[in-house]
Amino acid sequence: MAALIPDIKSLAGSSASKPAKVPQVGEKAPQIEGINYTSSSHIIAFVRHCGCPFAEKEVRQLAEISKSHQNIRIVVVAHSDESVVQDWFKRIGEPHFDKQALESRVTVKADPNYTLFNAFGIGQLGWTQLFTRQIFGSLKSLASEGIKNTQTGHGSNRWLNSGGFAIDHGGNVRWAKVAEQAADVCNYEEAVKTVA
Repeated sequence: MAALIPDIKSLAGSSASKPAKVPQVGEKAPQIEGINYTSSSHIIAFVRHCGCPFAEKEVRQLAEISKSHQNIRIVVVAHSDESVVQDWFKRIGEPHFDKQALESRVTVKADPNYTLFNAFGIGQLGWTQLFTRQIFGSLKSLASEGIKNTQTGHGSNRWLNSGGFAIDHGGNVRWAKVAEQAADVCNYEEAVKTVA
C-alpha cells in the first residue's frame, strides 16, 4: 500500500508557478546551472514524471543519440527530488548509455520546484491532455518494447508536461517541442539533426 502513495500524490498536481514563454528557434536558451552551452551543442530533455513509460522511452532514445552523435551533450531534467531522480535514471537510463557517455556527456538534473521547466515554458497539462484515448495504444506499443510504468517517484507530478530542445554551441535554440498531450514523445533524432 505504501508504494501507491507516490502514485496517488502524483495525481494531486501542484501549484506550480506560471511558466515563461517557450523559447523559439533562433532565440537564446535559458541558462541551466552547471551547463556551458559554448562547450558543445546540447539536447535538453524535460521528461515526464519518474516512473512514466514515456519518460523512459525518451531516455532510451537519448541513449541511442549519445552513441551515434558523440559531439552532442545531453541533459535530462526530471522534476522529483535529487535522490529520486538519480535512482530512477540509474534504473532506467544507465543500462542503455555507454559508460564513457555517462561520465562526460550526459547530465541528469533534478528540478523539484519546476524552476527549469518554467524557464523553458513547460507547464501543466490539462485534463484532456493527460487522459487521452491515444495513451492506451501508446502504452501498449511501449510494452511491446519492454517499457512499462514503474513505481512513481516521490514528488512526481503527472500533470507536469514534457518537452525538448536542441541548443547550438552559441546557446541558441535550434529545435523546440513541448508535448501536446501525455503520450507525445519528442523525436530527438529530428532535434539532433539541427545541431549535429
